[in-house]
Amino acid sequence: MNKLTKGSNLRWESSRIMLPEHKEELIKLGKDKEKVPKPVLDEQELEQINIDIYNSLNYTMLIRITIWDDGYFKVIEGIVDKIDYVSKTLLIDTDKEILRLSINDISKTEMI
Repeated sequence: MNKLTKGSNLRWESSRIMLPEHKEELIKLGKDKEKVPKPVLDEQELEQINIDIYNSLNYTMLIRITIWDDGYFKVIEGIVDKIDYVSKTLLIDTDKEILRLSINDISKTEMI
């Protein structure tokens, strides 16, 4: 017996709905599956990140920094303006704004 034959549950077919709260949770669960754990960097990668940051700071060269942010990667391009050793942050001057990035969240750098 299928849904189109007599005796099925046709009376309740039109009342099948999805609440907005349920839809938001399904979308959130789908996005949670795409999250990646924070990468663990070895000493050579950390050394290369330091070299790229200092080159950008001293020679005002463009740098592309990949940041791990709560399970997702963001790519930021700009010039390193300042390094704050106390709070372990970088000030990056992009074309639009100046961003403050945590040094611990950097996963990859490359010079442009």
